[in-house]
Amino acid sequence: MPSGTVRVVNVKPADRLQDPEIVQAPAWPGEPFRQRGWEYAIWSGANRALLENVRFGAR
Repeated sequence: MPSGTVRVVNVKPADRLQDPEIVQAPAWPGEPFRQRGWEYAIWSGANRALLENVRFGAR
């Protein structure tokens, strides 16, 4: 980011965020990231096919 801010984004399909076990998994890293002054977000704003491609590309 141009401002020098670090932003960590955890990408999950919206339908997976309905599962209580899945909800806890992406939520826990937020506090350690914020303690370092980093931004943390959970994003599910795209269709499932796009998110699967992001997941594949992250490997």
